[in-house]
Amino acid sequence: MRRFLTILAIALFILPQAAECEIAVKGQGPVLVKVLPDYPYPARDQHLEGSGLYRLNIKPDGTVSSVTVLKSTGHMLLDQAAIHAFRQWRFKPGVLHVLKIPINFTMQGVTY
Repeated sequence: MRRFLTILAIALFILPQAAECEIAVKGQGPVLVKVLPDYPYPARDQHLEGSGLYRLNIKPDGTVSSVTVLKSTGHMLLDQAAIHAFRQWRFKPGVLHVLKIPINFTMQGVTY
């Protein structure tokens, strides 16, 4: 199980990053649908950047029941973009109950 979680953590960080992009992963780990956060234009216009940490609470059916901000990016616009994307993620049913995900918004884009 530890090896599986390590592979999951690595996969979340190395998947390609693109705004408003949805990636479906079939048969590879517990993430079935990963929606990458949009970098809101008002945030870009104001040159807002920040790093945050979020906890996804996952239902037994694999949908996200809630997203909790553990560490804010420091900007509500960026936090809301991350929450909106994370609520759309889908997982294999019954595999995960909680997942913590760091995210970094910079003027170069969004990374995990």
